Amino acid sequence: MRRYPWIVLVSLFFLVGCQDPYSNQKAPPSSKETSKFGSYQNVFNNTYQGPKGGDSGVERWKVETGNAYNKGNTKALVTIVEFSDFQCPFCSRGAKTLDGIVKKYKGKVRLYFKHYPLSFHKDAHLASQASLAAGAQGKFWEYHDKLFANQKKLKRPDLERYAKELKLDMKKFKAALDKGTYKKQVDDDFVQGGQVNVSGTPTAYVNGRKTSVDAKKIGELVDEELKLAAGAKTTGDAYYTELIKKAKSNKPKKIAKKEKKEEVIQNVSVGNSPNTGPEEAPITIVEFSDFECPYCSRGAKTAKKVKKAYGDKVQLVFKHYPLAFHIHAKPAAYASMAAREQGQFWAYHDKLFANSKKLDRASLLKYAKELGLDIPRFTQNMDSYAVKAHIDSDMKQASKVGVTGTPAFFINGRMISGAQPFSKFKEVIDEILIKKGFKKSELPEEPAEVVEVGNAYYKGSKDAPVQIVEFSDFQCPFCSRGANTLNLIAKAYKNKVQVAFKHFPLSFHKDAPLASQAALAAGAQGKFWEYHDLLFENQKKLKRPDLDKYAKELGLNMSLFALALDTAKYKAQVDADLAQGSKIGVSGTPTIFINGRKAKGNTFEELKKQIDPILLKNGYKKSDLPEKPKRVIKVGNAYTKGNPKAKVTIVEFSDFQCPFCSRGARQVGEFIKYYKDHVRLVFKHFPLSFHKEAHLASQASLAAGAQGKFWEYHDRLFANQRKLKRPDLERYAQSLGLDMQKFKAALDNGTYKGQVDADLKQGGKNGVSGTPTMFINGEKAKGYKFDELKKQVDPILLKLGVKKEALPKRPPKVVKIGDAPYKGSPKAKVQVVEFSDFQCPYCSRAANTLNTLAKAYGDKIQVVFKQYPLGFHKDAHLAAQASLAAHAQGKFWAYHDKLFANQRALKRPQLEAYAQQLGLDMGKFKAALDNGTYKAKVDAEMANGTYIGVNGTPSVFINNKPAIGLSFEKLKEQIDPILLKNGYKQADLPEKPLKRINTKGAYSKGNPNAPIKIVEFSDFQCPFCSRAVGTLKKLQKAYGDKVQIFFMNFPLSFHKDAHLASQAALAAGEQAKFWEYHDKLFANQRKLKRADLEKYAQELGMDMTMFKQALDSGKFKARVDAELREGGRVGVSGTPSFYVNDRPIKSPSFDAVKKRIDAILSKKGK
Repeated sequence: MRRYPWIVLVSLFFLVGCQDPYSNQKAPPSSKETSKFGSYQNVFNNTYQGPKGGDSGVERWKVETGNAYNKGNTKALVTIVEFSDFQCPFCSRGAKTLDGIVKKYKGKVRLYFKHYPLSFHKDAHLASQASLAAGAQGKFWEYHDKLFANQKKLKRPDLERYAKELKLDMKKFKAALDKGTYKKQVDDDFVQGGQVNVSGTPTAYVNGRKTSVDAKKIGELVDEELKLAAGAKTTGDAYYTELIKKAKSNKPKKIAKKEKKEEVIQNVSVGNSPNTGPEEAPITIVEFSDFECPYCSRGAKTAKKVKKAYGDKVQLVFKHYPLAFHIHAKPAAYASMAAREQGQFWAYHDKLFANSKKLDRASLLKYAKELGLDIPRFTQNMDSYAVKAHIDSDMKQASKVGVTGTPAFFINGRMISGAQPFSKFKEVIDEILIKKGFKKSELPEEPAEVVEVGNAYYKGSKDAPVQIVEFSDFQCPFCSRGANTLNLIAKAYKNKVQVAFKHFPLSFHKDAPLASQAALAAGAQGKFWEYHDLLFENQKKLKRPDLDKYAKELGLNMSLFALALDTAKYKAQVDADLAQGSKIGVSGTPTIFINGRKAKGNTFEELKKQIDPILLKNGYKKSDLPEKPKRVIKVGNAYTKGNPKAKVTIVEFSDFQCPFCSRGARQVGEFIKYYKDHVRLVFKHFPLSFHKEAHLASQASLAAGAQGKFWEYHDRLFANQRKLKRPDLERYAQSLGLDMQKFKAALDNGTYKGQVDADLKQGGKNGVSGTPTMFINGEKAKGYKFDELKKQVDPILLKLGVKKEALPKRPPKVVKIGDAPYKGSPKAKVQVVEFSDFQCPYCSRAANTLNTLAKAYGDKIQVVFKQYPLGFHKDAHLAAQASLAAHAQGKFWAYHDKLFANQRALKRPQLEAYAQQLGLDMGKFKAALDNGTYKAKVDAEMANGTYIGVNGTPSVFINNKPAIGLSFEKLKEQIDPILLKNGYKQADLPEKPLKRINTKGAYSKGNPNAPIKIVEFSDFQCPFCSRAVGTLKKLQKAYGDKVQIFFMNFPLSFHKDAHLASQAALAAGEQAKFWEYHDKLFANQRKLKRADLEKYAQELGMDMTMFKQALDSGKFKARVDAELREGGRVGVSGTPSFYVNDRPIKSPSFDAVKKRIDAILSKKGK
């Protein structure tokens, strides 16, 4: 691998998947179009990003899920969107990988499937349409599995056979394919893929973060995203939509118009449709609906609520729009109209929506009987032409006014699409009524739900004017925070509020139902709230033995407690709470109702905004209303730094194994350095349960603290986060000169375990659920970066009397160059600084670009190299130290090139081998690595990088500003204006230097003195290269003596027969038959085994002894390898790749090459 670094690049295709040569087009080519060329291309286009703290610097794409089929938990905090192709072999594997991820992260992940049929997979587009046709009959995933299990059989008869096997309605299925019902949806997915930078299949996005479909990579991203989401207030669609709101997209932007677009008012006639409310009502709401649609059921409830609230101001009209893929929807519509004939439309309408999963004929008759309808008359009307004609008429009208889905509402002709909340209807209705002369005081508020407290436990007064009811789940992390907030509300408002607790254990929280029963069993012994607090403090430990343990800790009667759980005594009460919650619209936790209305938000401030107006209406004065109680976090015996009498205290809850905490420690450490007189930092331990070594590391830091070395040991732990085993902890203690006997005894005896547990408990009580979490004078900090802390601390200091001019100034964000290695001139007007990682594949490319840049600009710029080894690259830090050890001996750049050329071999023995090859003094080199001489320097460069905003590699700064793009051209666009401002002329600025292709020994045809040299890098087994043969012949015919065409071998690693075929072609060339043999190979691409190669040689009348000997001895292997290396050197990553006069052509099409040739000839005047 070391000899051929290009092999890594080419082999990546096999790991990542199929790529569409048309990846830059706006819509997929239809099956009738014939693609001219394809190309196996490298797909790694994006900057390599390490794990990010918060969401800072994470590159996200705006991948909207739309109506794609999905699986997994709808409330999941991680959304994975997969772009796939049913004919792509890599997608088949990818499907299994993603299925494994959904199972592994049960309840935490939701997977969406998007269609991206590649143009050269002829059956893929129709297969995608077929899967959607199956989906319309409720069988998408089953059909999806069938397709991937039978990828080589995707013709129309095969697709129909799979549909039959799944017992689909074949008439509907075939009609969908015949009419191309789902063609647009597949095309839309394809276009969307292009907009979010999909260039091959499979491609996945984890919460918008692009990745290849690799179990390890996706697992890492899911773990990161779950950590980032630890503070989320929303879940599912709401969380995902907010997350990607400002993400990247190449979607064409709409041109803003100066004037607001007029809303379309449709003329929707009421006709003889079922309706309720006066005809002369100022508001007419026409609803188009489908009895089998779950959203319509919700929409119907909201419409009923609106009608009740507005009374005679609203007429509600019902129209039918049964969707084609809801097989029972049309018969249900007929039945509802048959019920109308007997004056029972609305009662029957309610029955249907209450039983939307049971709409077969027998059920429809049963509901009619329950309403006491005349059954013979009912069936006659249901099957009548008049009823069917009415439904057809509604459907035609719906299409006419732009309805495409259900439910759809028209309020005085203004369309509201989907099951929108009451507030959306109110907004439109109120606007119309006010225009019609109604006063605001005449308009109703949203009706409150009746939320009976019943026998629920509560705090405060049952007669309070404000009733707060929380539906909660003891295993839900967000509920833990909600509990803390409501505890503060109860304390602050006392008897002005009643705060009641209702149980709503979610189905995917397996331990939550029994935990709820246990809380009620504790409540029966007068300890509900104490037990409630214990459960939320120990959310990850809610098994039966844990529940018994907490009961014992509270001194409960264990016989009574155990009996209650064994007999499920309180199960009915928990189930009743669940049913009550579902009835009033609870679907997730925590959900809070304030006087029957769903609360907006769940922080103290948000709830206060909703509570206070109710209290003021009930006779309370503003002075009676409480402020938020100040959170007091006791410092106790925690270690601190800064002024002990400071006016501002920052309490940091941290975990020595958490990578974000390492960054947080650096940031807050720097902050304290500048604010030391004004701020005190308190360190609290919060080792997360999934960081196995973190708890012992915390204990070790306290054992070091007992010997006066807490902060030094704290720094050691964060600098060595991946090495926190017991021997490592002892090694750090020894290096700090600690009394080892005392240190070991403290760890053996668990002397400080109780203190760490106390910090954990304190953090939990104060709403800490992830790390790092910081509090500034008791208020949770928003961010931990220098600027973020400054924004929060300065106003407090100003309020406390510190003068503005006395506030510490933030040091300027500059890249510290120091004695970092560089190329160019230190006096140059342009400074280009690269933060890099020797193990990062993208940094290798950036290094090549910056080397080209340095050569092109010479002393006009300074190119500086800074170390930024990412934590998850195990060998990168030591490699960085080794490069600085080489720098000390004047060989940095030579060693730098060695490391990037051998990125997969960076262990200690290899680092020494490279040093030896460069003739370094090995004694000095080894000593530097043994003693960690340059470790602190690497860490300092990382700290500087993080401080100025580096969060992934490669990161490049031009004159202290982050560079936009990393190609030569993009960097040139930013460098040249600076040089022009500093007195340079346009003529002084360089063009990108060409890499001259060494064609020595390559076969060519055409005029050796031609002004145009075309070099093709090709692979005899690549189907796109076969097509390129025709293009080259066409070019030679068109340009004659003006062109010379060279053939260079570039056999791709996953084409097993290609390398030997290249050798055979050269062996044929030795007998003056290269081009004839070349044509034979491309004409027989599927038959390139050794026997085939000999057969073609024989057909061309070659000397077979000489030919066989060349293949047996590998005579031309080195030459093929040399051409491969040459291709890699000039940037070839796929085949066919064309170069015209050493410049690459983006597309290997005739038109693209012709355009370049014509431009050159035009300049030359030929």
